[in-house]
Amino acid sequence: MLFNFCSCGTFAPGITAESLNDHYTAISTDHAYVTPRRKQLTTPMQSEHVSEWKIFKMLDNLRSTATGLDGLSAWFLRLGAPVFSRQIAMLFNLSIASSTAPQQWKQASIRPIPKVAAPKQHADFRPISITPVLTRAMERTVVQSYLYPAFLSPPSSLSFSDQFAFRSTGSPAAAIVYHPHRCKGVR
Repeated sequence: MLFNFCSCGTFAPGITAESLNDHYTAISTDHAYVTPRRKQLTTPMQSEHVSEWKIFKMLDNLRSTATGLDGLSAWFLRLGAPVFSRQIAMLFNLSIASSTAPQQWKQASIRPIPKVAAPKQHADFRPISITPVLTRAMERTVVQSYLYPAFLSPPSSLSFSDQFAFRSTGSPAAAIVYHPHRCKGVR
C-alpha cells in the first residue's frame, strides 16, 4: 500500500513524514505474504453481481466525505450518478468476477492523528487512512451483498452464534447479555 501523508502540523523533533512512513510500513508489512495468482476469466462476464440501479442509488446517496488520492470527490460522484452508474457497475462487476481491484483503489493517504497531547514517538500517532470514495463504496457493496448474507445463513459446518462484531444486529450490549446466559453453569 502506498502511504502518502497529509500535513498535520508540526511533529516532535526527529519525527518527520518520512519517519512515520517508515514506521507504519514496518508495522503493517507481512513479509510472509505471497501474492495470490490472478483469477482467470474463462468466459465473458455474464453474471451481474451489482446492478446499475444499485450503483445509481449508492452514488446518489453518497454523503460528504474525505476525497482519496484519485481526486474523485463524493459530491462529484453524486452529481454525476446518472452518467457514471453504468460504467461504475461494469467496473464493480469486473472487479468482483476477477477477484481483483484497480491499483488506484489500493492506495491511501495517511493522516497521522496524535493519540496523546504531546506526541514524542511514532507510536503516539494513530494512522487514519483516507481511501478513494469508490474503494469504500465497493467495500460496502461486497459486505452487504456477500458477507452479511453469509453470516445470516452460514454453512452448517460453521457457527456464528457467538459472533457479535461486524453484524448488523450485533453490538457489545448483545454480547454482554448473551454470554452470561450461556455460561450460567460454568464456575
